[in-house]
Amino acid sequence: MAQVRIKRGQTSLVLEVLNVSESGAFVDLGDIKRPVWAAPGREVDLILFLAADDDESPSIRTPATIVRVIETADGVGFAVEFCEDVSELARQLIQTAAPRPPPLPPK
Repeated sequence: MAQVRIKRGQTSLVLEVLNVSESGAFVDLGDIKRPVWAAPGREVDLILFLAADDDESPSIRTPATIVRVIETADGVGFAVEFCEDVSELARQLIQTAAPRPPPLPPK
């Protein structure tokens, strides 16, 4: 669907976004162990963008607060709440990322 770049100090991570809404997103850490900064209440700077090579697709650059961390046998993920009102940009991103049906076969 989308990816997010998270900047913490000198480190930038590009991670998969499993869900995005007008007020926040859920980020999957994949195979990365839970970083010490991944804790509720911590603020992260993020850039949310479509996982495509399209320079025209919308992106969201905003600080966000980690509101929940989920650790399972499959890995770690965390939910963030955007600190700024980016609802219009989030709506555009959601619409752009929405799955489209495949084309009809030729007659």
